[in-house]
Amino acid sequence: METLLKEIGVSDIIYNIPAKSGDFEGSWNHFWHPKQTVSLSVNGVNLGFMGKIHPTLAQNFQLKNDLYLAVLNVELISKYAKSLKHFVPICPYPAVVEDLTLEFPPKSYLSPVIEEIYKASILIRNVEVLDRYQNSITLRISYQDEKRNLEGEVVQKIRNNILQILKTKFNCSLKE
Repeated sequence: METLLKEIGVSDIIYNIPAKSGDFEGSWNHFWHPKQTVSLSVNGVNLGFMGKIHPTLAQNFQLKNDLYLAVLNVELISKYAKSLKHFVPICPYPAVVEDLTLEFPPKSYLSPVIEEIYKASILIRNVEVLDRYQNSITLRISYQDEKRNLEGEVVQKIRNNILQILKTKFNCSLKE
């Protein structure tokens, strides 16, 4: 429940265990287990309850397993929701993916290398490590443009730029 409320932007939730059965709102007093139920509130406003149903009620319905429920006031929750998820459409143009095996000096750190690769072009969507053997590291680099298909020449220019930056800053080279 906490994750769901956070996902829709409801924060500062307070979970209270009602002190006595009369603390439940309306005609719900008989429904909830007195020690295994919490009320959810924000800024003193009760958003609902969640917990185990009362043992007597479970027995009346001949339930063999414990039953947990949540009763939430959706209208109130929507008032406290702060952020909406934004839809990001899938790019209609395919990514160009290539693997580069690079040779580095011993004891080179990889994080700064990946950061520099991302900085090389806004068309670089993803960089991941595929393999590492001794001083060689294989990286998978994905390039993608949201407005058009990428041609080989464009990718080649970006790759050459990446290799030049890495050679200058990290003294690494493309493994042949």
